[in-house]
Amino acid sequence: MDSKEVTKIDNFIEVFQDFKQKQQKQEQQKQEQQKQEQEKQKLRGLNNFNLFTTLLKQHDEVRLHSRFLHFLLNPYGEHCQDELFLDLFLEACNLPGFLDTKNTSVSAEYNHMDLYLKDENRHICIENKIWAGDQPKQIERYIEYIKKEDEKKEEKDLTVNLAVIYLSLDRLEPSSDSLGDFRVVTEDDDSFLVRGSEKYIFRSIHYKEQIKKWLVESYKQVSNITNLSIAIAQYQEVIAMLYNDDRDKIMSLKEYLKEYLENKEENRLELLQTMRKISNEYPNFRRNEMESFWRQVEDQLKKKIENNEWEVSLVGTRLWEGHKWNSPLRIQQSKDAKFQFAFEYKEHGFRDSIWGIINKDGKALEELEKNEEIANKLEQLKKDLGTGQRDAWWLWCEYYHHDDLSEKIIDEKDSDQASKKFVDEFIEIFEKCKDMIILCNKILDNQKES
Repeated sequence: MDSKEVTKIDNFIEVFQDFKQKQQKQEQQKQEQQKQEQEKQKLRGLNNFNLFTTLLKQHDEVRLHSRFLHFLLNPYGEHCQDELFLDLFLEACNLPGFLDTKNTSVSAEYNHMDLYLKDENRHICIENKIWAGDQPKQIERYIEYIKKEDEKKEEKDLTVNLAVIYLSLDRLEPSSDSLGDFRVVTEDDDSFLVRGSEKYIFRSIHYKEQIKKWLVESYKQVSNITNLSIAIAQYQEVIAMLYNDDRDKIMSLKEYLKEYLENKEENRLELLQTMRKISNEYPNFRRNEMESFWRQVEDQLKKKIENNEWEVSLVGTRLWEGHKWNSPLRIQQSKDAKFQFAFEYKEHGFRDSIWGIINKDGKALEELEKNEEIANKLEQLKKDLGTGQRDAWWLWCEYYHHDDLSEKIIDEKDSDQASKKFVDEFIEIFEKCKDMIILCNKILDNQKES
């Protein structure tokens, strides 16, 4: 890189620092305004209390969102409003009259489906995603299960009798991994899941749009019932938190550059070229920083854990390339041990990182859970660490970081301290999972011998 390019980059950094200072000043002013407003609210008896987020994390898909949605949708629920909320929900999803709501059953976490609605002839499967990634062939597996459930009936064609609803913050549709052999097809402004001759109704809905509309209409209907109206209003606040709807707009870099370059047209091209060059170089910088971080983690884990009973394995380059799956960081009793403590990204781009107990070949989980000793130990683990998540591969796991982990690591001033902090947290969770891993591997070994 010659001296002219260095000068260009220095000039850009100077512009960018000025932009950041203005942003920080705006943020400080906003915080001060919010503080003053909060003081006024306190004088009027208002507060920021929310029962849901006091008890659970605002992004808890299963224990907060799916359970509250189940509470409202269930015609036989304790809200005593019969099918009122269910009818309004179907309207919000553009499925009015799809179910005989007077005779609909609503189940939560039914055969791993977040919500399953069923009347005498029709089915609705709702997959609920806040920050979690899609699971392999998840939607396809749900459809296959419902088909088997429906095999006893004379009417085998589910084309008009099955609807799949994909509920998320802002995703357009499930990932191709989740869809399996299905694909989303749009016909006459309607969407379907298609696989060969199979075709099922599909809806992609968002908390900020359809769910918000549904809650507004539901609130109107029960505004005179204090406990119900308060619950719905509080849940609306939780959704607002998920989208950070209470944030004031801060000047973007695009807006700042427009202002900065307004009377400096001769500098525009030069500055944009410099930005582009920095943007092109950043992926390599990020990769190198993340490789250094994970190498440090590996070394520290080996010093603290590795012995005759346990070994640390860092496989491939996925952790610094930002690729999902394959549990590239593992603590295992041996290379042949099926159950391990592992870490991986659930989504590409360093996103949705998780750790927990994984079964390497993806089999035997359901059989093992029938073992009384395993079931009891798993319940104790959930009490110690939280419910976490469970799928075809993971016996128990939880999220370490939902957003881009590389940004979290690179933003740390001291990389050594960042790796040490991660290792300490990693070992703390591993120690609580260790006995469960040993027990699972022992039972599998005994089954082989017998």
